[in-house]
Amino acid sequence: MSTTSHINECKLWFPSTATYTAATAKVTMKSFEHGNTVMKSRNQTIARNRAGASVVFDRGTNYNDVMVWQFRQMTDTERSNLIAFLSAVEWGSNRIKVRDYKGSEYVVRINKPEVTSADTGYTQYTDAGVILWDFDLEVIDLTGLDDETGEDAPVSSALALHLMDVDHPHNPETELANLDIADGSTIVESIVVRDWKAATWLIVAEKDANRLYTMVHVASDGYATTDATALTTPTISTLADTGGVAAIITYTTTLTGAAAAQVMNIKAATTVDGYKIRCRRFKL
Repeated sequence: MSTTSHINECKLWFPSTATYTAATAKVTMKSFEHGNTVMKSRNQTIARNRAGASVVFDRGTNYNDVMVWQFRQMTDTERSNLIAFLSAVEWGSNRIKVRDYKGSEYVVRINKPEVTSADTGYTQYTDAGVILWDFDLEVIDLTGLDDETGEDAPVSSALALHLMDVDHPHNPETELANLDIADGSTIVESIVVRDWKAATWLIVAEKDANRLYTMVHVASDGYATTDATALTTPTISTLADTGGVAAIITYTTTLTGAAAAQVMNIKAATTVDGYKIRCRRFKL
Protein backbone atom coordinates (compact mmCIF):
# COMPACT_ATOMS: atom_id res chain seq x y z
CA MET A 1 0.00 0.00 0.00
CA SER A 2 1.34 3.45 -0.87
CA THR A 3 0.15 7.02 -1.22
CA THR A 4 1.38 10.24 -2.82
CA SER A 5 4.89 11.41 -2.00
CA HIS A 6 5.55 13.90 0.81
CA ILE A 7 8.60 15.94 1.76
CA ASN A 8 8.31 14.37 5.20
CA GLU A 9 7.04 10.80 5.06
CA CYS A 10 7.23 7.65 7.14
CA LYS A 11 7.16 3.98 6.22
CA LEU A 12 5.63 1.11 8.21
CA TRP A 13 6.15 -2.53 7.32
CA PHE A 14 5.82 -6.14 8.46
CA PRO A 15 7.57 -8.38 9.34
CA SER A 16 9.94 -6.17 11.33
CA THR A 17 12.89 -8.42 10.44
CA ALA A 18 12.48 -7.82 6.69
CA THR A 19 13.50 -4.90 4.52
CA TYR A 20 10.80 -2.54 3.32
CA THR A 21 11.14 -3.92 -0.21
CA ALA A 22 10.72 -7.53 0.94
CA ALA A 23 7.91 -6.83 3.44
CA THR A 24 4.64 -8.71 3.09
CA ALA A 25 2.62 -5.69 4.31
CA LYS A 26 3.72 -2.06 4.09
CA VAL A 27 2.47 1.49 3.87
CA THR A 28 4.10 4.84 3.03
CA MET A 29 2.35 8.00 4.20
CA LYS A 30 2.74 11.57 5.42
CA SER A 31 4.97 11.47 8.49
CA PHE A 32 3.82 11.97 12.04
CA GLU A 33 4.52 15.44 13.40
CA HIS A 34 7.68 16.79 14.99
CA GLY A 35 7.64 17.00 18.78
CA ASN A 36 5.91 13.74 19.67
CA THR A 37 5.79 12.38 23.21
CA VAL A 38 7.90 9.66 24.83
CA MET A 39 6.83 8.17 28.17
CA LYS A 40 9.22 6.42 30.55
CA SER A 41 7.65 4.69 33.52
CA ARG A 42 7.88 2.20 36.35
CA ASN A 43 5.53 -0.77 36.38
CA GLN A 44 3.50 0.08 39.47
CA THR A 45 -0.13 -0.22 40.44
CA ILE A 46 -1.17 2.22 43.16
CA ALA A 47 -4.39 1.87 45.14
CA ARG A 48 -5.89 3.13 48.40
CA ASN A 49 -7.34 0.69 50.90
CA ARG A 50 -10.40 1.28 53.09
CA ALA A 51 -8.22 2.65 55.90
CA GLY A 52 -6.91 5.34 53.56
CA ALA A 53 -3.42 3.92 53.21
CA SER A 54 -1.78 3.64 49.80
CA VAL A 55 -0.85 0.18 48.56
CA VAL A 56 1.78 -0.03 45.82
CA PHE A 57 2.46 -3.13 43.74
CA ASP A 58 5.88 -2.64 42.17
CA ARG A 59 7.10 -4.82 39.29
CA GLY A 60 10.19 -2.76 38.51
CA THR A 61 11.22 -0.36 35.76
CA ASN A 62 9.66 -0.70 32.32
CA TYR A 63 12.46 -1.17 29.82
CA ASN A 64 10.31 -0.12 26.88
CA ASP A 65 9.37 3.50 26.21
CA VAL A 66 5.83 4.33 25.12
CA MET A 67 5.69 6.84 22.26
CA VAL A 68 2.69 8.77 20.96
CA TRP A 69 2.95 9.78 17.31
CA GLN A 70 0.69 12.63 16.21
CA PHE A 71 -0.61 12.42 12.66
CA ARG A 72 -2.12 15.69 11.49
CA GLN A 73 -3.99 16.74 8.33
CA MET A 74 -3.98 13.21 6.90
CA THR A 75 -6.01 12.45 3.81
CA ASP A 76 -8.77 9.90 4.03
CA THR A 77 -6.80 7.63 1.68
CA GLU A 78 -3.72 7.65 3.88
CA ARG A 79 -5.75 7.11 7.04
CA SER A 80 -7.59 4.19 5.40
CA ASN A 81 -4.32 2.68 4.16
CA LEU A 82 -2.85 2.84 7.67
CA ILE A 83 -5.89 1.15 9.22
CA ALA A 84 -5.85 -1.53 6.51
CA PHE A 85 -2.15 -2.12 7.23
CA LEU A 86 -2.71 -2.39 10.99
CA SER A 87 -5.60 -4.80 10.42
CA ALA A 88 -3.40 -6.93 8.14
CA VAL A 89 -0.71 -7.24 10.83
CA GLU A 90 -3.36 -7.75 13.58
CA TRP A 91 -2.68 -4.42 15.31
CA GLY A 92 -0.62 -5.08 18.47
CA SER A 93 -0.23 -8.82 17.92
CA ASN A 94 2.89 -8.40 15.80
CA ARG A 95 5.94 -6.17 15.79
CA ILE A 96 6.30 -3.73 12.92
CA LYS A 97 9.22 -1.69 11.60
CA VAL A 98 8.93 2.08 11.18
CA ARG A 99 11.20 4.56 9.39
CA ASP A 100 10.53 8.18 10.31
CA TYR A 101 11.08 11.42 8.39
CA LYS A 102 14.71 11.60 9.63
CA GLY A 103 15.53 8.09 8.41
CA SER A 104 15.61 6.65 11.94
CA GLU A 105 14.16 3.15 12.24
CA TYR A 106 12.21 1.64 15.13
CA VAL A 107 10.76 -1.74 15.96
CA VAL A 108 7.43 -1.13 17.67
CA ARG A 109 4.26 -2.80 18.82
CA ILE A 110 0.98 -0.89 18.61
CA ASN A 111 -0.12 -0.23 22.19
CA LYS A 112 -3.81 0.47 21.55
CA PRO A 113 -5.95 -1.50 19.07
CA GLU A 114 -7.84 1.52 17.78
CA VAL A 115 -7.38 4.86 16.03
CA THR A 116 -9.69 7.72 17.00
CA SER A 117 -9.77 10.23 14.15
CA ALA A 118 -10.93 13.84 14.32
CA ASP A 119 -12.51 15.23 11.15
CA THR A 120 -10.94 18.64 10.46
CA GLY A 121 -13.36 19.38 7.64
CA TYR A 122 -13.06 19.88 3.92
CA THR A 123 -10.00 21.51 2.43
CA GLN A 124 -12.37 23.17 -0.01
CA TYR A 125 -16.15 23.25 -0.15
CA THR A 126 -16.75 21.81 -3.61
CA ASP A 127 -17.67 18.41 -4.96
CA ALA A 128 -13.95 17.73 -5.18
CA GLY A 129 -13.34 18.67 -1.54
CA VAL A 130 -10.99 16.46 0.47
CA ILE A 131 -11.56 15.66 4.15
CA LEU A 132 -8.45 15.73 6.36
CA TRP A 133 -8.06 13.81 9.62
CA ASP A 134 -6.10 14.19 12.87
CA PHE A 135 -5.29 11.16 15.03
CA ASP A 136 -2.62 9.78 17.38
CA LEU A 137 -0.93 6.38 17.34
CA GLU A 138 0.46 4.99 20.61
CA VAL A 139 3.31 2.49 20.27
CA ILE A 140 5.76 0.58 22.49
CA ASP A 141 9.38 0.98 21.42
CA LEU A 142 11.03 -2.47 21.20
CA THR A 143 14.07 -1.35 19.21
CA GLY A 144 17.15 -3.41 20.04
CA LEU A 145 15.28 -6.05 22.03
CA ASP A 146 15.62 -9.60 20.71
CA ASP A 147 12.80 -10.77 22.94
CA GLU A 148 10.22 -9.17 25.20
CA THR A 149 11.39 -10.96 28.33
CA GLY A 150 8.70 -12.86 30.14
CA GLU A 151 6.10 -12.26 27.49
CA ASP A 152 4.38 -15.16 25.71
CA ALA A 153 3.14 -14.88 22.17
CA PRO A 154 0.00 -12.72 21.92
CA VAL A 155 -3.21 -14.75 21.85
CA SER A 156 -6.66 -14.01 20.50
CA SER A 157 -8.77 -14.30 23.67
CA ALA A 158 -8.76 -14.97 27.41
CA LEU A 159 -9.90 -18.51 26.63
CA ALA A 160 -6.95 -19.01 24.28
CA LEU A 161 -4.61 -17.76 27.02
CA HIS A 162 -6.09 -20.28 29.45
CA LEU A 163 -5.86 -23.13 26.96
CA MET A 164 -2.15 -22.42 26.44
CA ASP A 165 -1.63 -23.88 29.91
CA VAL A 166 -5.01 -25.28 30.89
CA ASP A 167 -3.98 -26.87 34.19
CA HIS A 168 -2.66 -23.72 35.80
CA PRO A 169 -2.14 -20.60 33.66
CA HIS A 170 -0.60 -18.70 36.59
CA ASN A 171 1.99 -21.41 37.31
CA PRO A 172 3.22 -22.39 33.84
CA GLU A 173 5.11 -25.52 33.01
CA THR A 174 8.91 -25.37 32.75
CA GLU A 175 10.70 -27.46 30.15
CA LEU A 176 14.27 -28.61 29.58
CA ALA A 177 13.97 -29.67 25.96
CA ASN A 178 17.04 -31.91 25.71
CA LEU A 179 19.18 -33.34 28.52
CA ASP A 180 22.41 -35.08 27.54
CA ILE A 181 25.17 -36.78 29.53
CA ALA A 182 27.61 -34.01 28.65
CA ASP A 183 25.30 -31.42 30.25
CA GLY A 184 26.03 -32.80 33.70
CA SER A 185 23.69 -31.68 36.48
CA THR A 186 21.54 -29.05 34.75
CA ILE A 187 19.16 -26.55 36.37
CA VAL A 188 15.55 -27.22 35.42
CA GLU A 189 14.07 -24.40 37.52
CA SER A 190 14.92 -22.02 40.39
CA ILE A 191 12.88 -20.17 43.02
CA VAL A 192 13.90 -17.22 45.21
CA VAL A 193 14.51 -18.26 48.84
CA ARG A 194 13.40 -14.89 50.30
CA ASP A 195 9.99 -15.33 48.66
CA TRP A 196 9.43 -19.03 49.28
CA LYS A 197 10.72 -21.38 52.01
CA ALA A 198 9.84 -24.70 50.37
CA ALA A 199 8.98 -26.12 46.99
CA THR A 200 7.56 -29.31 45.56
CA TRP A 201 8.14 -30.14 41.90
CA LEU A 202 6.03 -32.57 39.90
CA ILE A 203 8.35 -33.75 37.12
CA VAL A 204 8.15 -35.99 34.08
CA ALA A 205 11.27 -37.17 32.25
CA GLU A 206 10.52 -38.68 28.86
CA LYS A 207 12.20 -40.10 25.79
CA ASP A 208 10.01 -41.88 23.26
CA ALA A 209 7.80 -44.30 25.26
CA ASN A 210 10.04 -44.21 28.36
CA ARG A 211 8.69 -41.94 31.08
CA LEU A 212 9.47 -41.27 34.73
CA TYR A 213 6.97 -39.36 36.89
CA THR A 214 8.59 -37.96 40.04
CA MET A 215 7.76 -35.64 42.94
CA VAL A 216 10.64 -33.78 44.58
CA HIS A 217 10.22 -31.76 47.79
CA VAL A 218 12.83 -29.52 49.46
CA ALA A 219 12.83 -26.76 52.10
CA SER A 220 15.35 -24.13 53.20
CA ASP A 221 16.24 -22.80 56.67
CA GLY A 222 16.16 -19.16 55.54
CA TYR A 223 13.74 -16.66 57.06
CA ALA A 224 12.80 -12.97 56.85
CA THR A 225 15.97 -11.18 55.70
CA THR A 226 18.32 -14.00 56.76
CA ASP A 227 20.01 -16.14 54.11
CA ALA A 228 19.46 -19.86 54.09
CA THR A 229 22.51 -21.94 55.03
CA ALA A 230 21.19 -25.36 54.01
CA LEU A 231 18.42 -27.27 52.32
CA THR A 232 16.67 -30.28 53.73
CA THR A 233 17.55 -33.61 52.18
CA PRO A 234 15.20 -33.67 49.18
CA THR A 235 12.30 -36.08 49.38
CA ILE A 236 12.15 -37.82 46.01
CA SER A 237 9.13 -39.98 45.27
CA THR A 238 8.73 -42.05 42.12
CA LEU A 239 5.08 -41.92 41.05
CA ALA A 240 5.38 -44.04 37.90
CA ASP A 241 8.24 -45.43 35.82
CA THR A 242 7.89 -46.78 32.30
CA GLY A 243 11.11 -48.22 30.94
CA GLY A 244 13.37 -48.12 34.00
CA VAL A 245 14.03 -44.39 33.73
CA ALA A 246 14.61 -44.03 37.49
CA ALA A 247 18.01 -45.65 36.98
CA ILE A 248 18.84 -43.09 34.25
CA ILE A 249 17.65 -39.71 35.58
CA THR A 250 18.97 -38.23 38.84
CA TYR A 251 17.45 -35.18 40.57
CA THR A 252 19.32 -32.97 43.03
CA THR A 253 18.62 -29.65 44.75
CA THR A 254 21.15 -26.90 45.46
CA LEU A 255 21.33 -23.51 47.16
CA THR A 256 23.14 -20.65 45.40
CA GLY A 257 23.53 -16.90 45.74
CA ALA A 258 22.90 -14.57 48.64
CA ALA A 259 20.40 -12.01 49.92
CA ALA A 260 17.60 -11.24 47.47
CA ALA A 261 19.37 -13.25 44.76
CA GLN A 262 19.56 -16.49 46.77
CA VAL A 263 17.73 -19.32 45.00
CA MET A 264 16.87 -22.99 45.39
CA ASN A 265 17.54 -25.01 42.25
CA ILE A 266 16.13 -28.29 41.02
CA LYS A 267 18.67 -30.05 38.79
CA ALA A 268 18.56 -33.09 36.54
CA ALA A 269 21.33 -35.35 35.21
CA THR A 270 21.16 -38.35 32.91
CA THR A 271 23.16 -41.39 31.81
CA VAL A 272 21.33 -41.57 28.47
CA ASP A 273 21.19 -38.69 25.97
CA GLY A 274 18.00 -37.13 24.67
CA TYR A 275 15.62 -36.96 27.65
CA LYS A 276 13.13 -34.09 27.92
CA ILE A 277 12.30 -32.81 31.41
CA ARG A 278 9.02 -31.03 32.15
CA CYS A 279 7.99 -29.79 35.59
CA ARG A 280 5.47 -27.67 37.46
CA ARG A 281 6.10 -26.48 41.01
CA PHE A 282 4.16 -25.75 44.16
CA LYS A 283 5.65 -23.08 46.46
CA LEU A 284 5.21 -22.56 50.20
